[in-house]
Amino acid sequence: MSGTTPQQPTEGPEYLGSGEPTSRTAAGGSGRKWGALGGAAVAVAAVVGMGGWGAYALLSGGGSQPAEAIPANAIGYLSIDLDPSASQKIEALSILRKFPGIEQELDISDRDDLRRYVFEKIQDEGTCTDLDYDRDVQPWIGDRIAFAAIPEGQNEVVPLVAVQVSDRDAAAAGIDALARCGSRGRGAGAEEPGLGYAFSGDYALLAETDKQARSFADATTQGALADDDAFNERMASAGDPGIVTMYASADAPGHLFDMMNTLDQGIAEPLVVADAAQVQDAAVAAPAAGSPPDPMSEQMKKLYENFDGAAGVVRFEDGAVELEYAAAGMPTGLPGTVAGAGTAITELPASTGAAFSLALPDAWLADYLEQLSVAMGEGVNLEDMLAQMEAETGLELPEDIETLLGESVTVAYDAENDMQALERSEDGHELLAGVRVQGDPDEITSVVDKIKARLGPAAEGLHVEEGDDVVAFGLNRGYVDALTGDGSLGEDAAFQDVVPNAESAGAVLFVNFDAGDGWMSEVAEASGDEDLQENLEPLDALGISAWDDDDVEHSLFRLTTD
Repeated sequence: MSGTTPQQPTEGPEYLGSGEPTSRTAAGGSGRKWGALGGAAVAVAAVVGMGGWGAYALLSGGGSQPAEAIPANAIGYLSIDLDPSASQKIEALSILRKFPGIEQELDISDRDDLRRYVFEKIQDEGTCTDLDYDRDVQPWIGDRIAFAAIPEGQNEVVPLVAVQVSDRDAAAAGIDALARCGSRGRGAGAEEPGLGYAFSGDYALLAETDKQARSFADATTQGALADDDAFNERMASAGDPGIVTMYASADAPGHLFDMMNTLDQGIAEPLVVADAAQVQDAAVAAPAAGSPPDPMSEQMKKLYENFDGAAGVVRFEDGAVELEYAAAGMPTGLPGTVAGAGTAITELPASTGAAFSLALPDAWLADYLEQLSVAMGEGVNLEDMLAQMEAETGLELPEDIETLLGESVTVAYDAENDMQALERSEDGHELLAGVRVQGDPDEITSVVDKIKARLGPAAEGLHVEEGDDVVAFGLNRGYVDALTGDGSLGEDAAFQDVVPNAESAGAVLFVNFDAGDGWMSEVAEASGDEDLQENLEPLDALGISAWDDDDVEHSLFRLTTD
């Protein structure tokens, strides 16, 4: 990447800057800790992160991962890797080139050109216009960057940015230049940009001060996130590595809710401020002595008391873009946490263009309302609210809603819809769409009768059909009747490709862009947007599914192209 020979990393951390804050490293107020890195770090992140998505990265490379430079006590972590496996780079390039908008925008031959392109786009917006890519960035910028949240004190979390570098001397000069230009964008004096740094291995650690950056480097030598058992367990549950990696530790919710509580108490008193920096400082000021904790944040902490970490990965694999997510110890009893949605959606007609299905555990709404009541505190009487809604709707709440939606509820749109006929239709009877509920037909229709009686003549166009443990609703009688049968959507190759765990899924969203005669293209054509049409054309199918496996909740976003 550079004509300068990269310096070899030392065994331990290496520092720049004096032991005490200088004019460059002077610490700002606590409210500016997250804003302090913004100006400079966003420029670095844009050149590394926006630069790539790895699609045009070279097929060779290597080096350490940023998690090796992040302290093990990080509660949040997000990394971007421009140098994943060669197969992912090939997949990314192949997929992205199918979209005219992306190919035209990224008319670039190699990785370095892409970074130059992004940097110059930033300068076009008036940022860091006095910097030069060849002089200030290209000689040192690496392939990987990570953002981390590190706990500090009882109720505070501070940011850390780890940037891979190929030349420490060039990086020191470049980061100083980025810090100076970044400071101008937030109203602080250019002499005090609030950015410090230290080097550890292949990475420059960016923090609010040099002292803080050195403390993070020292902490990493005692234990890095990459060596943490909880981190590795969660990452393994999220599947193969990718271009973007995300992680939240088991302690993350507690810290988040404590910060929210501190923020709420810090802004409780009227404030007279001179600038935005003072607003930030006041907003995160320590709460007054003896201030009671916020009831909602305390209840949310209780709700997530069993949370045991989460991880996510974005990757290009097998001709698809994937986002896979896994979390342990999430609140239970919520919709989508039991299997059934995947089975229900597979029984839709094969001509389905789009569908959403959700499995519902017993007493799911009652459980949710109970949690909501506790979180809302004593100031809100949920029972009175429900009583008023019962009087207005004629339903028994929450029981009738739980009965109406059954064990699972599925909404479907058929690809055989005639767009022109729909435009001409006055009552919607041409619409091939409907709702399919799995449950006891007698119990479900009894609630439907209550609703129809309340609606009066407005409900005359609603068709209701019963099947074996199924009830379907819709405006088109023929399509509603089809929804009560056993369709074969589950045998469709596109469905199987994007929803590989349908049999255990508790929630599924499916879109087949090519179903019928290409119904999505017809929708795009009706919009009159030619760019939209061109960029929708390469799409094949989309699947978003969620399932539970040994108390670990998984979700998968998978988008395939033709």
